[in-house]
Amino acid sequence: MIKLIVPNEAYLQSYQEAYDEYLAHKVSTYSFTDPSSCDIFAKYQRYREERDLPPNRVWEDKYWLVDDEKQYFIGEIAIRHRLNDALAQRGGHIGYGVRYSEWNRGYGTKMLALALEKAKGMRISPVLITCNDDNLASARVMEKYGFVLGDTIPVSIDGTDYLTRRYGVCSICSINAGIRTSSQRISRIAAPVRFSSSRSADELWSPMRSRYKPTGSAASAL
Repeated sequence: MIKLIVPNEAYLQSYQEAYDEYLAHKVSTYSFTDPSSCDIFAKYQRYREERDLPPNRVWEDKYWLVDDEKQYFIGEIAIRHRLNDALAQRGGHIGYGVRYSEWNRGYGTKMLALALEKAKGMRISPVLITCNDDNLASARVMEKYGFVLGDTIPVSIDGTDYLTRRYGVCSICSINAGIRTSSQRISRIAAPVRFSSSRSADELWSPMRSRYKPTGSAASAL
């Protein structure tokens, strides 16, 4: 059965394989943690408790999408309860990554829906999320779920320049989620999300732009 869980050791080997896939294919849109470099479960616990964090890091919850019958890791969701300057430029409140071998099977779309359900429960509003300007697949997913493009800004991280799209949504009104599988794929994890339409794009982005003013550079916070 495909389900969303708090990370645990039963899936660590599969997570390592997903990390290796990203490394082999030079994926830079999301970063899994190298399990050989640290105790990732202790690390995740520190983030959940927001203690002993490196500079530019914030309170964050991680979730794994898994196939529990196979003890198989599919993808990871990161939900940040608040933003610092770096995350306001690139990263936002929600990040997610699907292992490379499972791309183009609909998991990214469904994971964003599940992440929004979690964000709703955490009362995170408005929600800011970002993607690279050339990542059209992610942009389409965000727009499908009601996110409004606020701006596209240049961001420099560790000497690498990115053009980053920043999307926002006012409030999450309702999400209907259910999980089932078909032919080794998820046929439906969550119904489309319905968002509040009581505020226009300008009303949403005016305060967000003021709060998350672009600087053109950001220390890595991912």
